[in-house]
Amino acid sequence: MQRLLPALLSVAAVGASSAAETIHVPAEFATVSAAVKAANAGDTVVIAPGTYGPVLVDRAITLVGVGSPLIVGGGSEEFEAPLALRGPGTGRVRLVGLRVGGTIDASVYAVGTAAIQGDGFESLELFDCQVDGPAWIAVGELGPGLSAVAVAVPFVVLERTIARASASLATGATAVPLPGAPGVRVAGTLLLLDSIVRGGSTGPFTHTDSGCGGQCPDSPGGDGVHANALYLAASQVSGGLGATWHDFANAVCCTCADGVAERVGERTQLGTELNGTGSASLGGALVLSWNFPQPAAGLYQSFGLAPPTTMTNSFLDLASARLLFATTTGGNLSLLVPPTATALLGLPFAFQLRFPSGAVSRPVGGVIFD
Repeated sequence: MQRLLPALLSVAAVGASSAAETIHVPAEFATVSAAVKAANAGDTVVIAPGTYGPVLVDRAITLVGVGSPLIVGGGSEEFEAPLALRGPGTGRVRLVGLRVGGTIDASVYAVGTAAIQGDGFESLELFDCQVDGPAWIAVGELGPGLSAVAVAVPFVVLERTIARASASLATGATAVPLPGAPGVRVAGTLLLLDSIVRGGSTGPFTHTDSGCGGQCPDSPGGDGVHANALYLAASQVSGGLGATWHDFANAVCCTCADGVAERVGERTQLGTELNGTGSASLGGALVLSWNFPQPAAGLYQSFGLAPPTTMTNSFLDLASARLLFATTTGGNLSLLVPPTATALLGLPFAFQLRFPSGAVSRPVGGVIFD
């Protein structure tokens, strides 16, 4: 079965997208920061291939990368995060098709940050991104590992995204503990779909004392995920390797523990009755496929993802959610995106199955991009 994806989306959603503006970097603005400053809430910034940053996001917008542009940190004095959030307390930020991370030069900066950090928004959603904690270079003494994502945002989504903390490093002998950094730290709910998250490794290190002073500094690997609540499907989460300590004779004194995969308050494994493949890019096609033992289910669609509702684990935006059709135990739907649908760049969407019992499948979300 084939349908046009824009035709399936709600009228309200398409209307909201059409009212928003699309800004291109570098065609209209040379930098992403300049484009963000010129944008209004709800606008989409389309970023061509290249290296940009740092970027401060202080309004609810969508950043869409074409050809995987790289956002890096920097600054004249203190290191500024590659992508920092400083919002008004409301709104959603969506990142699509971006690489975020780069390096941090220890000869210039004493302290680093996560690749994406900050707060001030209702949600942060990443689709088809790669985020790496900034990697230390030119380390003179110590380079503590840095997280990929560290945000105080109530609802965070990683879908088809890789997020990895950078390694903790030391040049020369030390007696200072150097634990690994968590891959993703969220002060709220994390929805992890078709993604990979890895905590940062640490070591090996050489101790300043013979025999490592009789006791090794505690330097475990970084945990994969820290969150109040974790919902996940078809994802891999792992901790980083703990440090091995040697003395000056290169004898191994000890090996510290690896990081744990998850350190969360609540954990919910979502069913995989619904899956999405392909691409919601202009001229592409997103293919939804489903397979379940129950006799029937309803396929629902909404204008983007939303935090889970009580009891049902529905991640659809209830204000725009609607039933598309009822379906039987197996099938697929190819959702075509016309190459001319440029007015819909940045338009979010989400799909989820609901069964007669009230149970739901995992969601499939995304954003139309170039």
